[in-house]
Order: sequence, then C-alpha cells, then structure tokens
Amino acid sequence: MKCRLGDWPILMAEQTKIDALITLLVWDAYEAISHLIDSLSRGVSGKARWKLLILDQASKSETADMLMRFADRQKNNVILDRVPENIGYPSGHNRLHRLGRSRFDSRYLVTINSDIVFHDVDWLDILVDFMDANTKVGLAGPAGIIYQREPEDRLGWCRMATPGELFAGHFDAVSGSVCIVRQSMIESIGLFDEIFTPGYYEDTDFSFRARSAGWELAICSLRYDHQGLGEKKSTSYIKRAELSAKYGNFQKRNRNIFVERWLSGAVDVFDAAEIAERFPLVYLPSARAVPC
Repeated sequence: MKCRLGDWPILMAEQTKIDALITLLVWDAYEAISHLIDSLSRGVSGKARWKLLILDQASKSETADMLMRFADRQKNNVILDRVPENIGYPSGHNRLHRLGRSRFDSRYLVTINSDIVFHDVDWLDILVDFMDANTKVGLAGPAGIIYQREPEDRLGWCRMATPGELFAGHFDAVSGSVCIVRQSMIESIGLFDEIFTPGYYEDTDFSFRARSAGWELAICSLRYDHQGLGEKKSTSYIKRAELSAKYGNFQKRNRNIFVERWLSGAVDVFDAAEIAERFPLVYLPSARAVPC
C-alpha cells in the first residue's frame, strides 16, 4: 500500500530498524552547507545504523543542486525532501521525524544545524553510545543554554553555558544545534511545538518539557564547530528581512511565550494527553497519525 505526503511516497510496510534518524534543515547558505556536506561525506559513523533526512526549504538552484548530488551519492543513507517555502525550524524537524518514522524504526533522533562541522568522524557513535549508557537521559548534546531569571526586563534572555558551568551541570536546556533525543521520550512528550514557528525557543521549550516529565538532560562532549563564516554569510542574517516581513518580531514573541509558559510560576508535569490539550501545536507522533 502506498500513500503520499508532499513529494515523498510513504511505504506502509515493515520498518527497517536503525539506531539514529538524523534530521537537517536547509535554506540556502551555500557555503555553510558545502562545508557541512564535506564533513558528512568523510563519514558519519562506523557502528551506529543511521539515515539522514534533509529538508530543502526552497533553496536557490545552486544549493538545491548540491543537495541533490549529495543525496544521489549517499542514496543508501540519505533522503532528500523538499517543500516550496520555508516552514520553520519546529515544523521542518517535525515533518522529517514524521516522514522518517513512517519508514524506519529508530531508537534516537539527532538534529543538526546547517552551519555545523564535525571533527570526530565517529560523532554519531559517541552520541548513541552516551545515550545507551545513560538510560535516564532523554536529551543530550555538546552545548547547553542558560536563561536569565533577572532583572525582570531581561527575563528569558539566553546565553551559552561556559565549560565550567556545563561540567557542574549548571544549564537550563540543550541546544538543538546538535542534540540526540530518545525516541521513547518523543512518544511520551512529543517533539517541537510549532507555536514557535519559524524559530527560536522551540528547543528550549522541548528541554523544559522533558525535565517537567522527569527526564534528565545531559552534556555529551563532542568535537565540532559552528562555522566561522561571519554573520553576513549565515542563514539567519541572509534571511532575516524575509522572515521578519512574514512573521514580524518572532524572536520577541517566542520569548514571551516561553517566559509565560515556564518562567512565570510553578512548572507542571504534563503527560501526553495534557500536552495535546494544552499545547495543540506540539507534534505528538503517538497521538496524531500520519495523514495519507
């Protein structure tokens, strides 16, 4: 039996078991993507079984063609999906997770940003082995974020945690730029809340939701870099005017949503039913079937 979601045919058959489903969103930024593809082409993993799902969100032909060539060269492990416009970070990763789970039975989800370069060829093995050894951890990654509680006019502003703070376990959230998520946790608390479209604070909300449900967050050491291409070559800079024209000041709006939800009072513990009722834009794969 076959059905179709977007341009990707979904095969309703027995799923292939893998260790990690890796999701990557691309929206132009040709130079950054070319460096990341070069990093990934040198090897993703020597042990863990994986599939990389790439969502091209209406990139120009130069970037789109490069992605197509990469997917063709790596066709046993890489699947390229396309949409006609940028649908945002939370919706994009949710879409790829939904599509990937329709084909593969994966133990973990790994999200990576398009401006990342890995220096450890076995970076995926490092993440998977860490999660296998720490069964109470629902979400882990190499970078942690701290959110300000004061002064009041900076409530919810963030900064990256220092190495010392990470070592001491002093951080509020795991950055979604590189992170690994336990699939069983996604089934119970969902993935990203699309109320934060097009981006900012969705990974933080996810981290806070994980902790509220009793899961641990952890830092896993990994050799990687955010590419030093300069702000003007970053996707966020290149596309800032376009995003602002469509969504307004979405960073401020999303910070206000986050503050109201998590920093303004007692944090509740939510199960899947409560999440579905209170946060209807949270993607819950166990509760919401894939449309055919």
